[in-house]
Amino acid sequence: MNVTVSKGNLHDFSVCLPASKSLSHRALIAAGLSSTGCRLHHVADNNDTSATMHALKMRGASFTKDGEDWLVHGCSHGAIPAQPIDCCESGSTLRFLIPLFAVQPGTAAFTGHGRLMQRPQSVYADLFAKQGLRFEKQGDILYAEGPLSCGTYQAAGDVSSQFISGLLFALPLLPGESRIIVSEPFESESYVGLTLDILHKAGIRVNRQGNTFTVPGNQTYHMPAYTVPGDDSQAAFFAALALISDKDGDILNMDHDSHQGDHVILDHMRAFGAEVSEIPNGYHIHAADPHGAVIDLGDCPDLGPMEFAMAACVRGDSTFLHAGRLRIKESDRIACMKEEMAKLGCMLEDDGDTVYVHGGKGALRPSAVLGHNDHRIVMALSILAACSEQPITIEDAQAVNKSYPDFYQDLARTGAKISYDH
Repeated sequence: MNVTVSKGNLHDFSVCLPASKSLSHRALIAAGLSSTGCRLHHVADNNDTSATMHALKMRGASFTKDGEDWLVHGCSHGAIPAQPIDCCESGSTLRFLIPLFAVQPGTAAFTGHGRLMQRPQSVYADLFAKQGLRFEKQGDILYAEGPLSCGTYQAAGDVSSQFISGLLFALPLLPGESRIIVSEPFESESYVGLTLDILHKAGIRVNRQGNTFTVPGNQTYHMPAYTVPGDDSQAAFFAALALISDKDGDILNMDHDSHQGDHVILDHMRAFGAEVSEIPNGYHIHAADPHGAVIDLGDCPDLGPMEFAMAACVRGDSTFLHAGRLRIKESDRIACMKEEMAKLGCMLEDDGDTVYVHGGKGALRPSAVLGHNDHRIVMALSILAACSEQPITIEDAQAVNKSYPDFYQDLARTGAKISYDH
């Protein structure tokens, strides 16, 4: 699907964010492991969370839609399916569920699409090898053998926090105590915090001391009814639109006490010269004095694509530190944003782990740009296009279904002009 976007009649706006994808994954898993039934409200409805539900069904959980809720009946020790578990393009699904299928004897097979099966799995490869268990990729199929043993797990903290979360979900089901020791630098640590929050709600005990997590065994999940809060990572797109279009934006369905790492977008917006104020159920963004900033992406890499694009449209230059992990997402997000922003007349440079964006860009050059099958790149380019007098076409725009299927409907509510070519 191609989508053409331009400024149209852009005006002050109010947008209600969808449910958090990160917390939806975690809530679905805790409910899918629960020994009692659970009602989940406001679960994110996108391709990634659908992949997690599908995988949990293959493990023995069941999901029934009841209005806007999901009724979940869990299965603490499910069987290993004969068919490969299709994780679609969801890194969270794959990395969270590999250890869960490995708590019992046997070999589970996983597959996926897009760049998923090329994304690094080195943390698990090392852990399985140390226990003498098979962890092998053949083509687009990954084989992971169980059972995992209780004990000490050493995990690198600079690859992806998803590996640590996966272990935290699985280790309580083993018969004895285990420990996870995470090496520095511990990047995206806040996402592990979200996992601990959900585990606590589900009655699972984990003792954390610094970068060491001690997990007692023989625990049972009891996930209570839970409402998934809004997705702070999606706030970046509409906050950026308010800043670079000089329109006031109300972004709703944001928890003022959120533990999501991407809640830092509000601090980033202030650094870029926005006025940010609390309103009921969200925040008001006003573009007071847009200018460049120095931003650390070490704990919030998903904000990178939108902030790169935003930085091109404000006064002065911007520097983004600890951005290297953006290269191992659904696409190489640094290279892809550099390529597509150049088509619009914007300049992005990098030296591997640091990204530099030269601001002060005036009118965008009309062009067709590629979404690279990456939802965050598609949305970032669409926000840029929504500030353009001339239409800009985004190809591969269907990638928004991975995390935000209603993105273009919400963007249209701001007054942006949008047309579709299916």
